[in-house]
Amino acid sequence: LVQSLGTEKVIDVSKQNWVDAVDEHSVDVVYDCGVERKAWNRDAQTVLKKDSGRFVTINPMLQPRAAKFGAKCIGEIMVHASGEQLKELSGFVSSGALKPVIDSVYSFDQLLPALEKMRTKSVCGKIVLSMAH
Repeated sequence: LVQSLGTEKVIDVSKQNWVDAVDEHSVDVVYDCGVERKAWNRDAQTVLKKDSGRFVTINPMLQPRAAKFGAKCIGEIMVHASGEQLKELSGFVSSGALKPVIDSVYSFDQLLPALEKMRTKSVCGKIVLSMAH
């Protein structure tokens, strides 16, 4: 999946520590999609390029630390529930401009197995819970 999105190097974190797989200050972007509270740490700041490295996370950074290792926090965006924005996103999906990656679809009565799969942290894409009757 990530290779199809243009990544130069794929690291299987179940087999190797990602920091050991890259050189110091050689990474353009760290995408933290695992909601790890410790992600903006010495490791991320050490591998990011000093002047242009970017750290992108879906986790709010409650207490951003001063970047002691060369990286800097540019800002953050918090998204709030909005029917208008959801309608706009739906339009992007319908037109093909936004292509969500679906890992699996569960019916509502399969909620517990869906949650268990989510807890494994080995999901590639989104887990969909279908509310259809």
